[in-house]
Amino acid sequence: MKCLIIGSNFGLEGHSKAIKKASLIPDSIASPNIYKKKIGLVINKYQSYYEAIEKFDKGILVLSTLPKIQTEIINYIFKKNYKKKFLGIMLEKPISNSFLETKKILKRLEKEKIFFNVNFIFANLEILKSFKKISKKIKINQIIYEWKFKQAYFINKKKTWKTKTNEGGGLINFYFIHLAYNLITLFDNLRIDSVEFDKNSKHLEKIKINGSINDIPLKINFDINCNERIHCLSLKNKHNEYKLLNTSEKWTENFKIFKNNLLLEKSFESRIDLTTKEYKKLIKKILKKSDNKEIKKYQLAHHICNKLNNLVHNHYQK
Repeated sequence: MKCLIIGSNFGLEGHSKAIKKASLIPDSIASPNIYKKKIGLVINKYQSYYEAIEKFDKGILVLSTLPKIQTEIINYIFKKNYKKKFLGIMLEKPISNSFLETKKILKRLEKEKIFFNVNFIFANLEILKSFKKISKKIKINQIIYEWKFKQAYFINKKKTWKTKTNEGGGLINFYFIHLAYNLITLFDNLRIDSVEFDKNSKHLEKIKINGSINDIPLKINFDINCNERIHCLSLKNKHNEYKLLNTSEKWTENFKIFKNNLLLEKSFESRIDLTTKEYKKLIKKILKKSDNKEIKKYQLAHHICNKLNNLVHNHYQK
């Protein structure tokens, strides 16, 4: 199957590599600055996604661009009735820069029976699946999720949509959505009761959340402007603490599972490995014509982020 990639950052560095590993063909790529990029691929290049879509024959559409552009493209495909050009669609998250638009898109994709995946890569970690098995076997009295790192903006101060809530960026829409999806993958649901954040900071840099999962107390500490780097999910009971932990510079590699201080398992899967798995799942859907079973998880992850945005009174919706 051929692929049309729209977006030349992670589209090139991530998706094109995963496409090849999944035995797909990176046929075309579209981006306004495509001729400024060094591309080590024999691939059709377009500056306009309109032209790229019109000239594309049949295959998989890969969207790796800004949320508002992703929305534009999906609406354009429906408007021009180009949906038959695409056997499936790979989306990035957030799907749109507004929750209302996201709901419309998911509903339309489901109604039109278009096969699609949203590239939530952490859910593909084998070590996360191992941690899920542990969570089902033990009694849990408390869940603690701590994720801290320093976003590039706080180092280079370069303006980016990734800090703008109304463009689909910011701590909640661009980063927290991963955390929400991870918890949904492990436990099916979560409830947010209260939030704490600094209303005087220019950007929402950190947030503390109290909530619950299946009546189990949940505490979340999320910080995107921190010199410390830690991604840790802890399950506690009276006798033991199980941790899924990564303190490395790699987003997905080097996760470890600990029972108290005893190392149980290590993981070395890269972002490319996990994105490749997402393509293989999409191929399977297309070939078997199976349902989009993950759609409820996609909806819930975006719904949780929308609720969280409302709880901070849209303070950063500027």
